[in-house]
Amino acid sequence: MPGIIPWFVFFLLLAMSLKRDSRALGILIPLFISVIVLHLISIILPEDIRSSMTRFFTALILGQAAFWLVLEHFAGSNRVISFLKCLALMSALGLLFFINWDIPNPREKIPLMIFYGLLIVNLLVSLTLARVLVRRSFSPVRYIVLVSLSNVFFLMVVFFFFGVIMLFFEKDSLFGGFVFQMILMGILIGLLLFATSLPYLVLVFKNGYYREVFYRIFRIHVLPPADTPNRFEDLTKI
Repeated sequence: MPGIIPWFVFFLLLAMSLKRDSRALGILIPLFISVIVLHLISIILPEDIRSSMTRFFTALILGQAAFWLVLEHFAGSNRVISFLKCLALMSALGLLFFINWDIPNPREKIPLMIFYGLLIVNLLVSLTLARVLVRRSFSPVRYIVLVSLSNVFFLMVVFFFFGVIMLFFEKDSLFGGFVFQMILMGILIGLLLFATSLPYLVLVFKNGYYREVFYRIFRIHVLPPADTPNRFEDLTKI
């Protein structure tokens, strides 16, 4: 089973994180929820794309799990460097999926890998941009909503321009109808991407370990009421 290699890498990362804090095990909850939901969705997909879509989004789900696992190790890095490290990690896991993907025409892997890269860049940018937008008044709900809107907006724009470019090769297509289809596709994929990331975002704000890591990395200063112990004192000193 060639597809077992990315999973082996993930559980290796999990074992390393468990040595630091046993609460890191909580990452398995959103991981399994996302995999189960993906399996249920794949049942209604056409049979000719079911296998490829399932493997593609499994790579995306596993890449996000690995991202949250190792995020703590990027705490001391510059933001740009941290972004590139996260991108490299998620790309590496996706690459393991694609390398071991038995596709009749190997050239078909290239556009899939490019599309995968586009989605993880979009996700990382959305996580960062949402943090900037809620800088003055942070709220978990507001943050999650902004992540979802950013996902959809960026992919909608990307697919719009992609549709316009494709018109040069599909000259018989009606401009309005074709571009609208591309925009709609961008919205649907953006929503699907957000659906895969939502369980992880819920975990971040419910699990103490991932919440502390998230606050530290994204420089969120949380001050408790004056009459309560300052449990986030280490975070406010960043």
